[in-house]
Amino acid sequence: MIIIYKVSFSTYWIGRALVRVNHIGLPNLVAEKKIALELIQKDVHPQRIVEEAFRILRDPLLSRKMTESMGEVRHKLGEPGAAERAARIVTSLLREGEASAHFPNPR
Repeated sequence: MIIIYKVSFSTYWIGRALVRVNHIGLPNLVAEKKIALELIQKDVHPQRIVEEAFRILRDPLLSRKMTESMGEVRHKLGEPGAAERAARIVTSLLREGEASAHFPNPR
């Protein structure tokens, strides 16, 4: 996997000033380590993308490591349907009347 991120110069620098993270790509952020290569701003050009894609495709060990790490990311994120599970929990709490015990009534 290659994460490509290129925006206008001003957007990039404003983002860098406001957000302090070690990675930009969601898989890398969730894993808290570099899983996928991130090509950012000046590193984004066709030749570099092709070189990196071929490097991944030609290196079975690297490809396997990336796949395994993505599995770990998926595990951290949980099973699909988080919004539905959250809605069920909220509905259940409201039906049981427990919501009022935990949250003040808005005025």
